[in-house]
Order: sequence, then structure tokens, then C-alpha cells
Amino acid sequence: KPYYGAADALALPTLYDPFPNVVLEAMASGLAVITSTQCGGAEIIVDGQNGFVADALDKPRWVSAMRHFSDAKTARGAGDAARMTAEDFGVEQMTARLMALYRRIH
Repeated sequence: KPYYGAADALALPTLYDPFPNVVLEAMASGLAVITSTQCGGAEIIVDGQNGFVADALDKPRWVSAMRHFSDAKTARGAGDAARMTAEDFGVEQMTARLMALYRRIH
């Protein structure tokens, strides 16, 4: 909690990760997320709104995204948007989605 509170954004340049918990944790804590195209969490990122998505090895894009969130007002706005995104992935919502999936395939 104190680490998320001290950050402006989360940078996760993973080469591959299906959907790391840290993406939702950071977003729920009000942080925009910068992650790679090979991260499953990229599916819920809207570039420039609640984070950025870039190839893990595209250094100029990563630098640009991190600079974007170095502005406190921009970081706060994107963090608020990230928080709203994370709210769609709560335990209740995900349980309901999973149960609906089971009913469809049963």
C-alpha cells in the first residue's frame, strides 16, 4: 500500500505474463499502468487514459509514457480512470462472469 501511494504510475515491461495481479492492484490503488503488448493486462488499458501499452523493448515509447505521467495532474487523472477500470474486476463481478460462462458452456 505505501509503495503504490508513493508512485505516479506502474511500469511493467514484461516479456510475457498472462494477466498479472499487480496490474489490477495498481489500478485499484489509483495508478495508471504502463505495460507491454505481451501482458494480458494490456487488454484493459486505454492508451493515454488509464495507462499505455508498448512493446517491452521499445525504449523510446516507455520513456515517453513515463514522462507523460511525471505531471502530477495527468497522473492523478489517469489514476482515477484506472481505478474506475479496476472496479469492473471485483470479486463479485468476476464471479458472476465466471458463473455465466459455466452456464453457457454446460
